[in-house]
Amino acid sequence: MMHISDDYLASRAIISGMDLSKAGYDKVYFETNENLVDMYKEVDFLDKDVLTVLASCDQFFLANYLGAKKVYSFDKNILALYYYYMRKWTLSINKEIYPYELLDDNYVWLAKLLSKVKPEKREELVALKFWKQHLSDSSKVHLLFHDGEVDGKTMFKSINSIGSVADRENDFLNINLFDSVDLHDKFDIAMISNIPEWAKTDIQMTNLSNNLYGLLRNNGIVLCSRFHEFPERVEKERRIFEANFEFHDYGKNVGYCYIKK
Repeated sequence: MMHISDDYLASRAIISGMDLSKAGYDKVYFETNENLVDMYKEVDFLDKDVLTVLASCDQFFLANYLGAKKVYSFDKNILALYYYYMRKWTLSINKEIYPYELLDDNYVWLAKLLSKVKPEKREELVALKFWKQHLSDSSKVHLLFHDGEVDGKTMFKSINSIGSVADRENDFLNINLFDSVDLHDKFDIAMISNIPEWAKTDIQMTNLSNNLYGLLRNNGIVLCSRFHEFPERVEKERRIFEANFEFHDYGKNVGYCYIKK
């Protein structure tokens, strides 16, 4: 659930340099740092029900672009949902793939974009108020995003390749897969990025495996990325997941998947 006052204050605190990760808030990924091209070409998304981490939103848009029947998104960081609406407006109104002007704190660009937004649902109205407040306060919004060079890959070579999915419905779930999760919906594919790398305990990894097992239909697929090679963590992850899933490697710098038994 979006709470404009709490979420805005949290975003301002992050801009000022505070770490609010324990409260569920964090910086946002501006664009993917994953090789989604080589990973997603291994999977048939056509007419599938998909659950994907929201993060930079590239995973969400690409699953829609590849013909998924329905795409749900999730993230423990609610600020990712505010960025989703920024991505949506940038695509549908400005016909641009990424809001690069935000990285330069271009307030003229932001004001023009926000003036053209016509909210269609409550969440979108809340997101509009959020970004308008940052504009009013001349926030250094570029500080809301993770630093570092981005070498991810998507299939979005032009606005024509992604603009058609900008207005697809996004049912967002503000959940943490390391906690116990009880959802009635079932999915064919779950894209969880490198979430397993963030598990700090066996309990968290077990909850992650059990949650995914319960969320997926028979033979459902979990798509994962890996950015760090820690042999002990990898061994623990495989050991815990093997109770529910079969492992398949897509290759170095691509990713891997688990297939529900």
